[in-house]
Amino acid sequence: MNKLLITSLLSASLFSMGGQAHAEDMNQTQLTHSFENMKTEVKTFHNFEDLENYLNKIFGENIQINSTEIKKHQTVKDKPATQQPTQQVQAPQQENKTTKEQTSNALSQAEQQMVNLVNEERQKQGLHPLKVNTKLTEVARVKAKDMIENNYFSHQSPTYGSPFEMMKQFGISYRTAGENLAGNQTVESAHQGLMNSDGHRANILNENYTEIGIGIVEGGPYGKMFVQLFKG
Repeated sequence: MNKLLITSLLSASLFSMGGQAHAEDMNQTQLTHSFENMKTEVKTFHNFEDLENYLNKIFGENIQINSTEIKKHQTVKDKPATQQPTQQVQAPQQENKTTKEQTSNALSQAEQQMVNLVNEERQKQGLHPLKVNTKLTEVARVKAKDMIENNYFSHQSPTYGSPFEMMKQFGISYRTAGENLAGNQTVESAHQGLMNSDGHRANILNENYTEIGIGIVEGGPYGKMFVQLFKG
């Protein structure tokens, strides 16, 4: 008995002699007709009309293939993904580290303002301006915060000891050093108060100092805490 096999290009197809055939790909159907003498004939059909004629020739029957039914059973495939032209977007730059590093490096606006006022006073007296030392700035901020958190106003810290001991703890070496403290609401008022005090004024105008660190922290009973550290 003759054997009949129908396959599709992409997936298996079904065929029945009841007048209908089902396939997943109708573009190219292969018909393999195997004979008892093991000879195999392979034909390719590009439309259903050619396939019907061939089957009628072999079997001598009026075989009709319902192409509408085949289309109904075809698998719907996803459309190929297409890449649309896209505008090149530059990756956002890394967040400016000034905010995070402000506690150790960059001065705040108020701190810079106080540095400027100190150097203006020194220039009036013919003295060299003080250079900002980032380590001194860090220590000054820590000291100001320590005074607020521990509710004291003194050169002697219950946490770090004297300002000179504190500098050593933070790895700062010096030949000569000094500290000014102030509590006030504005930079101008704090600076004026320091300049009106002989001892504090002497630190600001000390010709042996070459570097300065200023820490200003909001809080405490005065509104803001000001710490000036000098070294030479």
